[in-house]
Amino acid sequence: LSGVQETLETYNVRHDAFDFESELGWEGSNTAFLDIMKNTSYFVPQTQSNDKGVPEGAYLNMQQFIVDQKLPQGKKGYMKPYPNLYVLRPDGSTLYTFRDIVYSFKKAHQSDLILNVICSEQDLAQQKVSLAMYMMNPELLGRQYHLQYDLVKLKTGKMSGRRGRYLLADDLYAQLKEEIRKKMAQKYEERGDKVSQEFFDQVTHEVSTAAMKYALLACTCSTQISFDIAKITDFEDASAPFILYNSTRLSSLIRKFEGLVEKGVSKDLPDLSQIDWSVVDNHMEWEMLMEFVLGFPSLLKLAACPALPKPPQNPEFGVHKVCDFLNMFTRKLSSYYGPRGVRILPHRSQETITDEQQTALHARIYLCKAFRQVIDNGLDKLFIKPLRKM
Repeated sequence: LSGVQETLETYNVRHDAFDFESELGWEGSNTAFLDIMKNTSYFVPQTQSNDKGVPEGAYLNMQQFIVDQKLPQGKKGYMKPYPNLYVLRPDGSTLYTFRDIVYSFKKAHQSDLILNVICSEQDLAQQKVSLAMYMMNPELLGRQYHLQYDLVKLKTGKMSGRRGRYLLADDLYAQLKEEIRKKMAQKYEERGDKVSQEFFDQVTHEVSTAAMKYALLACTCSTQISFDIAKITDFEDASAPFILYNSTRLSSLIRKFEGLVEKGVSKDLPDLSQIDWSVVDNHMEWEMLMEFVLGFPSLLKLAACPALPKPPQNPEFGVHKVCDFLNMFTRKLSSYYGPRGVRILPHRSQETITDEQQTALHARIYLCKAFRQVIDNGLDKLFIKPLRKM
């Protein structure tokens, strides 16, 4: 457990609390719950000789329960016929699924909604647990959902525990960070920038953890992730480094404006209410304002607050939509203030600026601050730390 915590700490991810399965046995919850379960009409006790003459554990007849409750089966419903839910071995000892049901009741007592984040391979098992909760207490229908995720697939091949082919998360991060450090060192060299070793280590760490998080969150939960280090460290498109780099370009632009104010070349920003927006005459500026700045709250609601469907369907959270949103926004943004885009700051040789330039400059600095704030907010929702310098 300490090893898992250490790995997650790299990405600034922490748990609020831990529950231990053994506690359910020590406090007597398993025994008490089993006594209640045995009194249901769907409980079939264990036997040393079933109709086939072999030992069989105790189970809940889920198919009969589904029929009695007139629950949907087939497309978008429960599978037909539905398999039994085994809770005891032939010797009377409890199975993990039974203990999971007991634990789920404990979680339901402490919360309004349960989202079990577990691999997609456990979908049927998790469905059975939720169905058993409904069987034991009808008020718990729709209280617990399985938020499934798929596995990570490496570009170099498939991992296999049996064959000893696997890669630890820490090892993958080390490879990722090495690639990030190499690319960023090259960028600094090309630009002639000299940065301290402390700054370089800090920035490459933040960019590396951001790249890992973005790569894992950019796919839907039910999609297998193809992990390609070259792609997720690409500073040109569809990656955390790409988004962070362009975000820091906005910060650099805002700092340069503040420098002009200090030198007396430009006036400081007036109150927002005094801005003349009619001078913002580039169609791309209004597109980004309407589509990305004003559209961001709706996007967040769509991604983070899906409607809860009737079981056995599970809600589909769209964190990947935030990733797509940030990537599309950054693409447009890079074109906006790129070589062929809109000139925001006056030319370096200018010692004074005209009133018309000043009015447009103030409006566009406010726009850039709004653009940066949206990117910062989006990155924050992905647990990625926004950067001001790279």
